[in-house]
Amino acid sequence: MKRLAKLVHDDNLDLYALALVALVFTALGVVGLAETSALISATLALLAFLAFSQIKSRRQVAGVVAERGVLREDFPPDLAARRARARDYLFIGRSMARTSNTMRGELREMLERGARIRVMMVDPESEPAIAAAALYSFSGSDPALLAGRIRGVLAELDHLRSLTGGNLEIRLTGFVPAMGLQIVDGAYICAQRFEYHPPAESGPILALEPRDGVWFHRFAAEAERMWADGTPWPGQSALGN
Repeated sequence: MKRLAKLVHDDNLDLYALALVALVFTALGVVGLAETSALISATLALLAFLAFSQIKSRRQVAGVVAERGVLREDFPPDLAARRARARDYLFIGRSMARTSNTMRGELREMLERGARIRVMMVDPESEPAIAAAALYSFSGSDPALLAGRIRGVLAELDHLRSLTGGNLEIRLTGFVPAMGLQIVDGAYICAQRFEYHPPAESGPILALEPRDGVWFHRFAAEAERMWADGTPWPGQSALGN
């Protein structure tokens, strides 16, 4: 019974049935127990069945591609919802200016319920790093403006940490990350490649989960290596390293 139930729920049941019927009619034709007209009708029916099976398969593949599209031009639509219920959130990027503005309320709620948040961005006091980071800005900001934005984000995050008493760690880096990374609960990665003088949103953007295999683990490991090399803030700036 278990085997029968497993077969009934098998995604390839239609193909098994098609193969079985084709073998039956082939055998009947070989031994002369089926008339030519019957064989022709059966063949046409099998071809029609096969065509419907292919249509179903193509729709399934198209659905998977649409759902799991790897390279994207915008952020995944479920990213905000994943962050909102996260227990652990790691952000690595240039300035976090836009992200901190759009998820200010989410960050506070996460900290108040005990989530761990880690944020790393470019050290605003490191002139070489800020000059390099400004080259990858969609807004075309100059280094001084970018440094000012980062200082503003740091002040806001520090206020949020004091207000909630939550587990918020901040680190600065003296290099420009090759991509922005958001890792939710260690099981979901949203990565954005930084473009040189991007005409629009930098890209591509991709979302990865453990089922995506080696690249998920490579990205996760790189994020932890970058975090480990960051300098805790407030404290000594990356310039002093």
